[in-house]
Amino acid sequence: MQDLHGFLRRPREEAAKEHPKVRIRHWGEYVDVMPENQAARQASRCMDCGTPYCHHYCPVHNIIPEWNTLVESRDWRRAYDQLDATNSFPEITGRLCPAPCENACTLSLAQFPVTIKNIELAIAERAWSSGWVQPQPSVHILAHSDH
Repeated sequence: MQDLHGFLRRPREEAAKEHPKVRIRHWGEYVDVMPENQAARQASRCMDCGTPYCHHYCPVHNIIPEWNTLVESRDWRRAYDQLDATNSFPEITGRLCPAPCENACTLSLAQFPVTIKNIELAIAERAWSSGWVQPQPSVHILAHSDH
């Protein structure tokens, strides 16, 4: 972490959401993707605590403190590579996961937790828009494709 006291200096900011009166009129997404600067500010709130409960409570065991550090330093490509190492579908989990990692965040003992889910979605959407997401066919499928 670049700012060891980021969790003290910055409040929790969630990604913007459409007002319910607007979103009930369509079936589209209503939560915005967190802008790069906001995601970096929120990632800087990660305490990189000695026992990352967020990692342990994540259903897919994302290595959250590591990609928070990379987002804070705006190294989006490496943040995506780190996220992709444990999660094959971050664009889905960043939208649908109930985020038990946020409830497990050590920061939630005294403040509001890091916006882990919003940061995950910001990483995934940046990866898609930058062309970093590539198909990774199974070796088993490739070995049997000539039959």
